[in-house]
Amino acid sequence: MSLSSRYRPCSGRLACLAAAFFLPLLPATAGAAVLDDVRARGTLTCGVMAPGTGVQSDLGPRGFFMDFCRGVAAAVLGSPKAVTFAELEASQWFEAVHHGDVDVLMAPATRTMKRDAEPGVQFAATYFHGGPAVIAHRHLGYAALRDVRQARVCVQEGTTSQDWLAGQIAVAGGSLDPMTFRSGEGRWQAFMQRQCDLMVSDRLFLQVGARQRGVEENYVVFPDRMAVEPQGPVVRADDPVWRNIVAWTVHVTLLAEQMGVTSQNLEGRPNQASRDRDWLLGVTPGVGEPVGLDDLWAGRLLRTVGNYGEIFARNLTVPFGIARGENALWSDGGLMAPPSLR
Repeated sequence: MSLSSRYRPCSGRLACLAAAFFLPLLPATAGAAVLDDVRARGTLTCGVMAPGTGVQSDLGPRGFFMDFCRGVAAAVLGSPKAVTFAELEASQWFEAVHHGDVDVLMAPATRTMKRDAEPGVQFAATYFHGGPAVIAHRHLGYAALRDVRQARVCVQEGTTSQDWLAGQIAVAGGSLDPMTFRSGEGRWQAFMQRQCDLMVSDRLFLQVGARQRGVEENYVVFPDRMAVEPQGPVVRADDPVWRNIVAWTVHVTLLAEQMGVTSQNLEGRPNQASRDRDWLLGVTPGVGEPVGLDDLWAGRLLRTVGNYGEIFARNLTVPFGIARGENALWSDGGLMAPPSLR
């Protein structure tokens, strides 16, 4: 059974739906090398959140998570356009990776102990720190979670937000009545139609979703910070070479920001040129060997999507006003601390 028979590829529009999640999945070949498969196919199949969160560009749909897909494609295949996006609901994410329907999942997937123990998949790195948040209809007069006495709450199944809500219900008793939805878009539509009073989701997607729909003035996102959750790309567990490629795609964007390397100064030699910078960009040979790629892979990646700060600003800060917060570098008071090159 082909990928297209189960999940609908994202072909330029942001709201295409994932297909036929309930169909039986075929197991991937044990030990198959994903890198070889991607090269033979000539395109990266990248699982993303449905509907895709991004904007249109000359490269098609683009967004924070999609840019990491493009970075992997540029590093491995030499072109950021060599990507097929498969939009997946949260309940499909890990099965799609485990069964080889996508080469990598680039979505707001939260790493938990339960998910770490999930057979056949593993988290490769951390590219975002998010966490559950609550949005309410402004006319209800709620300003924070403590103001809520009784409410119907929209939540998507298969998410850590659903787990968090279950915990709140256990503490608050019957005051919160959950309404569960399979799709993120179905949850949004129900909330906007006032079928529920509140909606729980990752804070980033509440902020972005309200802005994209042009309805910010009608809603309030509670300031309560319930948790800070590490989120990252997910790959199959049986291919350490591919895991390293995906992991270091993320790490390189952070290291480049730390070094002051951007998509605009790759060709120059800044005043503080360093041995690590030369190694990262392939001036000094060796950066390709540990991940099975050529020495220019990191330069292609950075030329295509830029460093982490550029990716964040282009997709989140400029269009949506999202601040770096926990996603700033450690040196700027954030939690992002990439490992050393050597």
